Amino acid sequence: MLAADENSPASDLFYLSVDHRRHAVSTRIAPGSKYLPKTRDLMKSKISRRATVLAASALAVASSLVLNTPAQALGGCGSEQHREFGTSGYNTDVYIQMCVTRERSNPDKFWASAEGYWIDGGGARKFDNFDIKVRLERNDSAILTATCDYTAEINGASSGTIQCKTGSHYTTSQTGLSGDGWVNFDLDADGLGGDTWELTGSPRF
Repeated sequence: MLAADENSPASDLFYLSVDHRRHAVSTRIAPGSKYLPKTRDLMKSKISRRATVLAASALAVASSLVLNTPAQALGGCGSEQHREFGTSGYNTDVYIQMCVTRERSNPDKFWASAEGYWIDGGGARKFDNFDIKVRLERNDSAILTATCDYTAEINGASSGTIQCKTGSHYTTSQTGLSGDGWVNFDLDADGLGGDTWELTGSPRF
């Protein structure tokens, strides 16, 4: 995972709002099947799923308390983008916004970032690869780029936050600056190889 810029602590970032979603758990039994799930097993499944959603909600609230610091940073984020991946076990849901930020205390300092979270990771192996690519752009031309590998994090935890940022760019002209990016991913054991999730960029300054 990309290390944070030493001159840009987490508290300098402009935080995005998140939308929490609930997912139902259902079990279908094929006609004539000899297997009948035990009520206790179904209850454990539902409780586990509910705990995952609650954990994601808690992560989002905690992140907003740390990152929502408009007195220290100025910027803007695009709309939240969601994708449900057909992973082993529960499908994994990922939510991302692309942002561009200017540091209030140093108005010549800018960076781009991808901000978000995932739920229903962990358990069975989900991805062979999950790389987030971020670009700080001026009028759609790249100035700085960053790559953050979240494969181990998503495979290893049921939920967590995403924060991938470029280094800092210093300029006296903010016109046309924006954050853009995409995700390169490869689902485990689907036999289809890698694919790309194109993300919509942030608004321009």
